[in-house]
Amino acid sequence: MTTHWNSGEFQAPSLWGETAEGLVTLLRSDALDALMGLARESFQCLAASVSILGERQWFLSSAGHEMVSNDRQDSICTRTIADNKLTIIPDLREDSEFQNNPFVAAEDGIRFYAGLPLDLETDFYSAPVEAAFCLVDDKPRDLSEQEIERLRQFSAIASKMVESSVRLAGSRGRAEMQEKLVGNLVRKQVQFRQAEQMAQMGHWRLDLSTELVHWSDGIFEIHDLPVANTPELELALSFYTPSSRAKLEGLMARAIEEGEPYEADLEIVTPEGHHKRVRTRGEVEYQDGQAVALIGVFRDVTDRYELERKLRRAAQTDTLTGLGNRDAMRAFVANRSQDEKLAVLLLDLDGFKQVNDRLGHLTGDDVIKAMATTLRATVPPPHFVGRFGGDEFVVILMEDALTMPAEDLFRRLELAMVYNVEGQDDRGNVMLTVSASIGMHRAAPGDSLEEALAVADAALYASKRRRKTKAAAA
Repeated sequence: MTTHWNSGEFQAPSLWGETAEGLVTLLRSDALDALMGLARESFQCLAASVSILGERQWFLSSAGHEMVSNDRQDSICTRTIADNKLTIIPDLREDSEFQNNPFVAAEDGIRFYAGLPLDLETDFYSAPVEAAFCLVDDKPRDLSEQEIERLRQFSAIASKMVESSVRLAGSRGRAEMQEKLVGNLVRKQVQFRQAEQMAQMGHWRLDLSTELVHWSDGIFEIHDLPVANTPELELALSFYTPSSRAKLEGLMARAIEEGEPYEADLEIVTPEGHHKRVRTRGEVEYQDGQAVALIGVFRDVTDRYELERKLRRAAQTDTLTGLGNRDAMRAFVANRSQDEKLAVLLLDLDGFKQVNDRLGHLTGDDVIKAMATTLRATVPPPHFVGRFGGDEFVVILMEDALTMPAEDLFRRLELAMVYNVEGQDDRGNVMLTVSASIGMHRAAPGDSLEEALAVADAALYASKRRRKTKAAAA
């Protein structure tokens, strides 16, 4: 689709050639960076990125590598753009077009690629735009149907984010403002204050001899304060939560002692009671070789933080039941201490296939949702309840938080996970019963999640065999 810039305030650089770098700067955003970080985490891959292709490939955002651009001829995304559809290459070294690519042929080169063209619909482009979202990994792999759907969802979100960045840039002319203005402490104070306000940023300077802090207007605004006189250091620090303050004081002391700049995401509480996530960057100012001040920039990243939280929740939630998925399970275990006692339970529904076959998949979905509700009611937080997919569920118990022995909860689940389904098929009225076979394993300290799941899975199928033997004997 060929579209055109229609803003009289702003002229877009060409997408082709070296001036494309300017467009890349325009379109980068914290939200897009957060999305790429979540994509990399969700797919457990080497890198996730969004790029545009002109004479070169320019990266708008990436998680897992720091490249700004590379030659178009070396870009694997060229196939995605040429085919204009989902492209999955399980092993690049087996692909005749890319097996000699420098990024593939290297000893530690990439092996897997999955990409989708971005679906951009905006009136701000002066030439057709070639852009793609992609994942790469350093080992061969493939994607399940569920993962492919998740890939499409990430691509759709990335497309909307890029569109929004283009529209915002065109309407506000922020190419000459925002972070570049703040970072360079531009001379024109009116423009500077406008840039800070638009970017939700500010700059600061701490005089080490007087411990007085100069705040720009933008920082007062972030703190929900009227512009006032220079605050003392203690007042400036008092807005931080205790843990954030301790972290910041440590970073400042290290910067003064070692001369190294710092950057950190912290939490403040404003006088109006608003909790905000802020990003502060600082470095030492020297005179005659002596440290005289700390200077830096300060930015409100609350919106990005909330977006990242919502995206992570969406990426880790089973859409049918609202339970956690495999990614959520891995995150839950990763956040636990290795010394924490965990019991892993795998559940598989018995009789579920008959429901789907005789009463249809919509009724089957209702059964899955009902079983999820039962699980959630029987195993409340802080324990983990998730769906593996199909008719498989997983429960991870924090044994120190249990109000009863794990074996008792196991037996309670066996009794609770029974669901009677009424309906009609081509033979008339039907009454079907769905129950659950359960396998449990107590993970020893140092056991990996995969090991615990494998043992629980073996226990699950042993339980199924016992049920079948008992049913046959009856």
